[in-house]
Amino acid sequence: MNIKFINPIVYTLILFTVSTIVNAKQWTLQSSIAKAMLISPELKQSATRIWST
Repeated sequence: MNIKFINPIVYTLILFTVSTIVNAKQWTLQSSIAKAMLISPELKQSATRIWST
């Protein structure tokens, strides 16, 4: 499967879920979203490598 076929909404939900799991102990909605935005470039690169292999 190619990264291009992933719906942006699905990508956002995945990003939010990962961020929530990573920050589970100190979870709040705002901090989770903020951290998801911060890690987005790195996560997008990782997702691109995973989906392109």
